[in-house]
Amino acid sequence: MKRLFVIALSVILFSNPGLAQTAKSAQNSADGKAVSRLVQEWLDALVKGDFEALDRIIGDDYIITNSDGSVLGKQQDLEPLKTGLKFDSATVEDLKVRVYGDTAVATGLTTFKGNFNGRAFTSCGRFTDVWVKRNGRWQAVASQETILPRQAATGLPKHEREKLLEDFQIARNALEEGHSGIYRYTAKQELDRVFDNAAKSLDRPMDTLEFYRVLAPAVAAIKCGHTGVSLPEALRQEINNSTPFMPLQVKVLNKRVYVLRDFSSAGHSLAGKEIRSINGVPSTRVIATMLAAAPGDGDVETSRQMRISGWNFNSLLIGLLDLRSPYDLVVTDAQSNREEKARVEGIEFPKLREASKAQYPQDQLPDRAGSLKFLDEGKIAVMKINGFGGWVDAEKKKGLREFYKESFEEMQAKRSASLIIDLRNNGGGEDELGKLLLSYLIDKPFKYYDDLIINNNTFSFAKYTNNPQFKLPPTAAERREDGKYHRLGHPNSGINQPSMPTFTGKVFILINGGSFSTTSEFLSHAHFHKRATFIGEESGGGYYGNSSGSTALVTLPNTKLAVRVPLVTYYLSVSGYKAASHGVMPDHAVRYSVAELMAGTDKDMEVALKLARK
Repeated sequence: MKRLFVIALSVILFSNPGLAQTAKSAQNSADGKAVSRLVQEWLDALVKGDFEALDRIIGDDYIITNSDGSVLGKQQDLEPLKTGLKFDSATVEDLKVRVYGDTAVATGLTTFKGNFNGRAFTSCGRFTDVWVKRNGRWQAVASQETILPRQAATGLPKHEREKLLEDFQIARNALEEGHSGIYRYTAKQELDRVFDNAAKSLDRPMDTLEFYRVLAPAVAAIKCGHTGVSLPEALRQEINNSTPFMPLQVKVLNKRVYVLRDFSSAGHSLAGKEIRSINGVPSTRVIATMLAAAPGDGDVETSRQMRISGWNFNSLLIGLLDLRSPYDLVVTDAQSNREEKARVEGIEFPKLREASKAQYPQDQLPDRAGSLKFLDEGKIAVMKINGFGGWVDAEKKKGLREFYKESFEEMQAKRSASLIIDLRNNGGGEDELGKLLLSYLIDKPFKYYDDLIINNNTFSFAKYTNNPQFKLPPTAAERREDGKYHRLGHPNSGINQPSMPTFTGKVFILINGGSFSTTSEFLSHAHFHKRATFIGEESGGGYYGNSSGSTALVTLPNTKLAVRVPLVTYYLSVSGYKAASHGVMPDHAVRYSVAELMAGTDKDMEVALKLARK
């Protein structure tokens, strides 16, 4: 009944103040009353830390089967009391005892409050205990427990079906009216089928999270990396700041989940292991659910796997799958492939973020837009662009325009023969900065965009945005024979000139699924103009363009979910690429193991340097 090992490893942050504080027996016989008294004595002994009483009440052959299927003996279950587990109170409700000769079965609902190594918790659970009468004395010999989930104690209000359907239709109409690239990757007939089926599933009242789990996959079927669904701000803040996260930072590799960083214990014993299941849900189902709701361009898998990795994975466990603390895991070791079970207690994300900063400074996002260094006495230049925007100096005075000019002048002065451009995890930024970088690599005039299209100059869904009076300025676009509005005056439009000094040496570009948006536009052109060798994994954005730019954030009136609707669809001036629903494929593909990622091994750069030195 007491599942001490479980409680020690899983501080459950919910409470139910309505629980009764006294034990009641459903069996009025002398033996039934005796077992009821022993149940209460067991609880009292836990609060007092009375090992003598516990030893008397619990048989030496006692076993407990926990919620995750693990089986512990008496000493294993009591061990946490000796290593930091303290109870402030332990109560039981709905206690029933049934006696069958010298055997009795006790069932009930327990609530424990206390702390484990200074961390407060409240835990509720259902138990079944088996008692045996030996030499005239009752002893507990077996228990089975089921920890009650957080939602058993707290829950979100339900929205009536009619309100859900209203919000769903507003979202669908906004996407169909405003998203000018909605059918770029998914045909209208198929997308209509997806939305119709999603609407049919709204057949009962649902809370906001339940509705999110219906709407997000439907919107993701558009296959646009700039289009998606966000939770209401208050709910998002609650999840990200107050709800215990799984204290593991994971990396999804080839649709398998690996622990990259372990914050659950000082020993970091789970780092490097593959997670096979979480709270009884196979990782294959977890990944499939997340990928189905993950925004991404076309059929690019690398970007989606990257988006569900890291701390996003922990948030999505709650938002998409309702998997909450405590986390019962089945993991395997990469070398032995032997399965192990572990239970980890949740930790709020702000604490995990601070722990990550302190323990793994190399994992933190860069604070500068770019950097440049030289190797081999200047023969090789290595340029890192973290984002197409921001500053490259601590004083925040020098932007990328000045950085580009100075960098290419320095390469010319040093007579660099090779340039390595690292664009991994560069999620994009200012359109013009991508084109400007390309202009230093090309020695002839070039066209960057073929067209930028907007469906209309006003939208009926604007009343659900923060700009209800939205109207496209007359000078921003013109309406043409196709009925669409075509953007005017974009700095990347028309014929663009090369920038001086032009770099004419060998170029090697490092890419991955995080190379997206503006970065993807640059990569498509560098590939189309045969200006670089690509190293890493498929880039994150579609080869021929994307839908982004001006974006409407449509807030649904009932559930308050927000739908991002990009209004501008970009068509790049590139051609001849057969894999239209994919990004740039690497000339030299590089795969990583979790051990290599943990060690910080940079195989992409190793390949680039080897090629540059040939």
